[in-house]
Amino acid sequence: MNALAIAVAAATSLAAVVACRSTRPVVSAPPAAPTVDAPAALPVPEVELPAGAAVLLVVDRSGSMQGAKLEAARAAMAAAIAAMPDGAPFGVIAFDSSASEPVVLAAVGDRSTLGAAIAGIEAGGGTDLVAAMRVAHARLRTAPGPVRHIVLLSDGESAYDGVEELVTGLAADGISVSAVAIGDADLQLLRLISDGTRGRLYANVELGTLPAIYVREVEHTLAAR
Repeated sequence: MNALAIAVAAATSLAAVVACRSTRPVVSAPPAAPTVDAPAALPVPEVELPAGAAVLLVVDRSGSMQGAKLEAARAAMAAAIAAMPDGAPFGVIAFDSSASEPVVLAAVGDRSTLGAAIAGIEAGGGTDLVAAMRVAHARLRTAPGPVRHIVLLSDGESAYDGVEELVTGLAADGISVSAVAIGDADLQLLRLISDGTRGRLYANVELGTLPAIYVREVEHTLAAR
C-alpha cells in the first residue's frame, strides 16, 4: 500500500473514531523494559541533517508531570541518547500548553550537552499535545533519512482539535509515532496517533520500564534503516 493510500485509510478511520470516541481494548506495555507548518514562535532552524534514521522524542512536561513522572521521563530520554549512534539525527520537543525544543533535531554529538538539556526540562502548565506534534511533524518532514520516528510520551488529556489532519499528514510523509501512556493519559488520543501512523502504543506503563521502552524504540528505528 503506498503512502497516499495509507493516509486516506488513516483519515477515514480517524474520522469515525473521533466522531464516536469509542473505547477499544488497552494494549499493555511489556513488563520490562495535509502539510503542517511549525508555529511562528518556533521557526525551523537551519540545520543540515545527515541521512540516517531520525528519532525525535516528544515529552509532556505539564504540571501533572511534576516529580517522579518527569524524573522517569528524563531517565528514559537519557537512555535513548545513550542508545543513539554518533552522528544520527536526534531531537527532543517538550510541551505543556506550548512547545519548546531542549534539543533541536540535529546529528548526535556532545552527549554531555544533550544530557544537560534533558536535565533542564521542568514541569508546569497545561497540555497541548497536538500543537507539539505539529512542530515534530514540521521538523521531521524535511529530514533526508529513510526512517523518521517519533516517541511521544504523555500523562494527561489534551484537545482533539486538528488531530485528524495531523495524523493524515504524518502518515502521508511516512513518519511513524509510538505513544507511551503514563498516569491518566488519554489512551484514545494516543491510539489515534500511533495506529494512524503505524507506530506502537504502550499503555499502563510503569515508570521504571520507561528507559527500556525508549531504548527498544531507538533500536527498532535504527534496525529499520
